[in-house]
Amino acid sequence: LQYAPAQEPRYGWIGSIIDARHEIFDRITPTIRRELEGELQRLYAGGRKRAEVGMTGHGETEAVKLLPNLCPYTFDQILEEDWYPEPVETP
Repeated sequence: LQYAPAQEPRYGWIGSIIDARHEIFDRITPTIRRELEGELQRLYAGGRKRAEVGMTGHGETEAVKLLPNLCPYTFDQILEEDWYPEPVETP
């Protein structure tokens, strides 16, 4: 969402984020939250890989190079109901 230059699917991606957050809110407990926070970098790596493949498939190879290797977001940001990362300028 933050690094892909495509604007058209942006609202679809936001919808996916909203759905995922609601599913998390329905299932998260303090114990699960601690476990997920401890696994954030590993989980991010998997998400980054999926984003890389999807972006490459859409010809966004320059934007892929901008994807951070480590998660730049806090767990609280990820779960914040109305927070979305601002788009960055891509080459």
